[in-house]
Amino acid sequence: MVKQGPDQFLAELIRSEDTKSVLVLSSGNLQSLIEKLEDSLERLMVIPTGDVNLHETFDMCIVLEDIEVSKTELGLIKNSVAQKILVIRESVDDT
Repeated sequence: MVKQGPDQFLAELIRSEDTKSVLVLSSGNLQSLIEKLEDSLERLMVIPTGDVNLHETFDMCIVLEDIEVSKTELGLIKNSVAQKILVIRESVDDT
């Protein structure tokens, strides 16, 4: 099995879901991911905080490991922003 980087994994996942709009919650540099997706998406928004107060919806919301969100915030995102939510967290046990 070929090991792939996180940007490639996310890009392939987004394409496989036939996603046209994505909200990413991250304060990190996402230039590589954005470049991989620029031809696949109609809309991509990056917000550097978990405090999502938007009046628009997305096909998918991705919460990267540098953003802390509570279960309540995830519920609000699911109910008002995106039905599909992917939360990326670093594994506690990498063995």
